[in-house]
Amino acid sequence: MIPSWKAEPVNQVCTIVSVNMPSGARQFRALLLADAHLDSKCHLERDHKKILDAAKEANAPIIKLGDTFDAMQGPYDKRAAKGSTRTDLDGQDYFDRLVNAAADVYQPYAEQLAYVGMGNHETSVLKHSGTNLTTRLCQELKHRTGRVIVPGGYRGWVRWQFTLRDSCRRSKNMYWCHGAGGGGEMSFGVLKVKRRAAYTPDADIVVSGHIHEDWNLRIARYRLTHQGHEVRDEQLHISVPSLKDSSTGKALSWEHEKEMPPKVSGAYWLTFTASRGERDETNIVTNCQRIIADEL
Repeated sequence: MIPSWKAEPVNQVCTIVSVNMPSGARQFRALLLADAHLDSKCHLERDHKKILDAAKEANAPIIKLGDTFDAMQGPYDKRAAKGSTRTDLDGQDYFDRLVNAAADVYQPYAEQLAYVGMGNHETSVLKHSGTNLTTRLCQELKHRTGRVIVPGGYRGWVRWQFTLRDSCRRSKNMYWCHGAGGGGEMSFGVLKVKRRAAYTPDADIVVSGHIHEDWNLRIARYRLTHQGHEVRDEQLHISVPSLKDSSTGKALSWEHEKEMPPKVSGAYWLTFTASRGERDETNIVTNCQRIIADEL
């Protein structure tokens, strides 16, 4: 039996995803999706659709971590470049076309969209052109489907709350931020893990995108219970890759001018598993795995 879930905002920063794990269900999956850049000619449309189809089949909530849009052809954008976007999106109503095109893509998956965050491409449009593409996308999907989808900011929290088969409740806190910087030519952005761990002590999971890198790692921590017992836990860090390939088949691009290497693509499954602990208590164990479209 597939677990059911519901997403509800608590405030501008935190959203709760309540998950009902019925008898016989041990695992629950969520999809972490970042940097789709839908309107770019470099968007991996086929891969994107296969990943969205997999989420729909699994009834997995989709958490979007920003840069749904590329959105660089606005009138005040210095990054604008002819030929880098889909020709059907050119026009005076450019931003309206972006929103409608994105709604066309996500309308079949509206029931799976739990949370849509912003990236630097969306905040740039908000800053220079005074419109929030993320909020407008959620509004358009609500107009088309009736589905209320939570629009987020550039960072925030998702609290995963599980009601398990023995009626006990468990939760996992996930902190996410779109990300910043270039990722580090040699470090791939991994050096930010310790810094993020320092300012997110309540997070069980820390997720980011932006740098189009794929990695995940865990750090171990000493914790002290209310009863004064020392325990060890782990904090999971994930960098979600993109669904954009700006390098292959080209001899001239911004990435080539910066001598940037090609990068992997895909998304991430975040898997929660109910398991019995040493004291016969039910715990939630968290794992992750990159989704490769060709393997779906």
